[in-house]
Amino acid sequence: MQKINWFLVIGVLFSIALTSCEPTRFASEDELLLSYYSQFPDSGLAQKSTYSFIEKTLVDNDIIPDTTTNTYNYTAHYILGNKVTPFEASLLVAEILEPHLIDEPMLGVDSNTIAAIANKYPTSTITRTIESLNGQPFSDSLFVEQLMRYMRTEDLNHPLYRHLSLLYIAKAHEKKAAQWNREYAPSGNSVFITRNNTLTFVIDSAGEVRYNDEPIALAEVGNITRRFMTQDSSKANWVEGRISLIGTHPINTGVIIIGVSANVADDDLIKVYEEINQVFTQKRKEASQKFFKKDYFKLSVNERSALQLLTRKWISIHELEGQPI
Repeated sequence: MQKINWFLVIGVLFSIALTSCEPTRFASEDELLLSYYSQFPDSGLAQKSTYSFIEKTLVDNDIIPDTTTNTYNYTAHYILGNKVTPFEASLLVAEILEPHLIDEPMLGVDSNTIAAIANKYPTSTITRTIESLNGQPFSDSLFVEQLMRYMRTEDLNHPLYRHLSLLYIAKAHEKKAAQWNREYAPSGNSVFITRNNTLTFVIDSAGEVRYNDEPIALAEVGNITRRFMTQDSSKANWVEGRISLIGTHPINTGVIIIGVSANVADDDLIKVYEEINQVFTQKRKEASQKFFKKDYFKLSVNERSALQLLTRKWISIHELEGQPI
């Protein structure tokens, strides 16, 4: 019978004991995540459901191709590099996610709590993050953004990093939406466009339509609008945008303004609007055949949304001040 080497056995047991006393790779993250979930009455069950919905929405709309750690890491650092987010995210996706992103990402703990956790685990990513913010006013958003900078692909195996990076990606698209609407989209009935070229029609008090101060026939409204929506037009403002189901494509961001004089009948306004609207409908029918080989009115909800983004209809109706024209 072979003699047992007790020194070797004791050494192995001692090594196992030491290892069992060491903190896990994500000990600090575990504590911070537990603290985060504890702020919710249901221990974060509703939040976890929300995260799943946000993730599915981003995947379904091709904002992220999949949910692997490599994709999460690449997308977060892509945004950190001030790269532009996809055009569609500034419109459709942000509108869907807006109710789920209020006050997010929200850690619910102050800097002292995070610092106390970090002090226990001096080699953790959280410790490096909190140390890099020394002397700066603390905020959840600042901490999360800095955490994203130190985050490595393997960190995304932990739910804390996945949740925070997911929220960071979604919030970046929400901010893009706000910027887009602020800079490009008409608001109310005010003529405010400064960065975009515009096409303006005026309906005078007699119900006559004017373009460049000259009276025009109602049918000419459609012809002028059609030229404005053509890419080689010098008046339209174009951007490159990526749209789900279509891909990268030039998008017209020009704004059509209808100036309405005092005492203009509703019917006169409706006639001009309908001439413009028919141009957009025709453009969408043509795009439907081009991209989907279908009639526009037989498209799925997602297909129709894609074409509405491609031919975004920005029309601002502005009541003219002063004497009737």
